[in-house]
Amino acid sequence: MIERVRKIRRDPPKDYQALVDFPVEIVGRDGGVRRYSFEESVRLYQRRGATAGARLPSPDAAAAEAAHCRSRIAQLRRSYLLRYGWSAARAADSPGLLAGDFAGEIAAFLRRSTGQIEVEADEIEIALVAEDELHDVYFARVRGADETASGGPAVPWTVYVFRFRERGSCLTREGFFKQIKHFQAVSGDEQGGERMLAFHHTVDCGIILTSTERPTEAAPLAWLDLGGATDDSLRAGIAAMRQGQSEEALRCVVATYEAEHFRRSAYVGALVMADHIGAFDQAYATAAMASAYFPDDLVILWHRGLTCLRTGEPARAAVDRLRCVAGDRPAVLLLAALEALYRGRTGEGRALLRAARPQLEHAEPDLHLVAERLSAVLLQRDVILGAGTAIGLTGLALGLLLGPWMLLLTVMGASTVLLARTHLLHRVGRWLADPGARGMRLANPSGLRGPAVPKA
Repeated sequence: MIERVRKIRRDPPKDYQALVDFPVEIVGRDGGVRRYSFEESVRLYQRRGATAGARLPSPDAAAAEAAHCRSRIAQLRRSYLLRYGWSAARAADSPGLLAGDFAGEIAAFLRRSTGQIEVEADEIEIALVAEDELHDVYFARVRGADETASGGPAVPWTVYVFRFRERGSCLTREGFFKQIKHFQAVSGDEQGGERMLAFHHTVDCGIILTSTERPTEAAPLAWLDLGGATDDSLRAGIAAMRQGQSEEALRCVVATYEAEHFRRSAYVGALVMADHIGAFDQAYATAAMASAYFPDDLVILWHRGLTCLRTGEPARAAVDRLRCVAGDRPAVLLLAALEALYRGRTGEGRALLRAARPQLEHAEPDLHLVAERLSAVLLQRDVILGAGTAIGLTGLALGLLLGPWMLLLTVMGASTVLLARTHLLHRVGRWLADPGARGMRLANPSGLRGPAVPKA
């Protein structure tokens, strides 16, 4: 880790304007060189940037690492765009789709989704048709395809582009998953013929491709089979995890649920793996997507609240939702206590922790260890708070008897009381920022695997 910080500080400025070849070769933390596709390399740098603060001890080094990752992602997207010719795509009225920050991401998505890599860029026309606070909407078609196979006018494909905040919740991210859920719940005929062909999302954007035409042999875009051989991806992820290749395992499992959206086991596996290695932004995105398909699943609701805590986002609403569905199970009470302590509601957190601890000792060893650590920090807080209060009151009494200079003890006591209040928040925040593998093991509460028992 120290060597990594030194390398960041001493390395000369990198040339982010150079074109990158794909697959791209990237040096891992172990010094080994691995080859990554465009999508894999973008996700890798997004994970590195998101976890820089937890991995690097210096704020300056973390900021430099995050800036490097952002620049590399922009370089990868620009390189993909230029390598595969999509920058020359014709724009019917504006070049917006392929001229923005996500041009390479969108080009790769379209190229992958069509299944026809021989389509020339000059054959594609793109037009911006609508903009609002949630997304931009584009029409895309093959130039010259003025009629369908039936002789009627050709209907363009629709591309929805959502721009996300990189951290935390936002209206566009929620709108993206709601749109996907809507397309999957309603048939094309009920939507005026519009059918979802594919979707894709990363930390900072989401894309949906739809068509109003049924698949025919004359269709320029191949009709997509969204089922896929997901069993192979899931098995590959499990095998990679057993071999200690955590990032590769996570990539495989994410690919599984992206191809098969109602595959609950893939979501849960991705959430557990992401928490284990500290990929908290990936876990947050996975939990948000999973909750759209399994809104009352206890494990997914648990991770919805946990990922909010891990990423520093407000978590009370998610925890309250979990308590409403699951009832006051000991694991749920512990998560509620953790949220209350992290947000400074010490009295509430103490009461919840006291209720949860006795039931966790034998049923949930990992969660019981977390409860013990929280109890120890609360005890330390109480000792420091008591000492500070005693010093402050002693200084006040001696100041009245011996002179004003004794009031310095009161100042010391007040400082100690302030230290007691910040000590708890600091320790809990540090534990939440650590990956589950070396911090709080919260990812797999067995007590939530049974049926829900809503609170009265």
